Amino acid sequence: MSIPESRERGQALILLAMWLFFGGGAASALVVYDQPISSMKKTVKRVITDERRKDAVLSAISQWEWTQERANKKVSDARDKLLEALRRKDTPRSALDPLLAQLDQAFLVMDWDFLNLRFRVKDQVTNVEWAEIAAPSRP
Repeated sequence: MSIPESRERGQALILLAMWLFFGGGAASALVVYDQPISSMKKTVKRVITDERRKDAVLSAISQWEWTQERANKKVSDARDKLLEALRRKDTPRSALDPLLAQLDQAFLVMDWDFLNLRFRVKDQVTNVEWAEIAAPSRP
């Protein structure tokens, strides 16, 4: 027994909407360890007293932020294309697959970049500094 095409499309739309809005990388806001990037930078400036290490960590964060903002723009553009395709009744599933693959790849790269940032920062700070930097932001 096969599922009618209209019902299949509806199920695909629901799953896709959930994936787009509840899943995926850092698109929409640059947040590091449950805090805005500006808060993390303030914490680094407060916690790390060695100017050389502080500058290196801030530089790594700024490079990551710039990269993520560019990636975020690409994700936003890809989401727009996907939503445009979903709005057209005649869009076949085969046309959606490349768009979804593009988004998956973008999120993978964003996540990979975040992991690289984490290890770059962690290698330059003490355990005490790390505990402060990675702590959730305080209200």
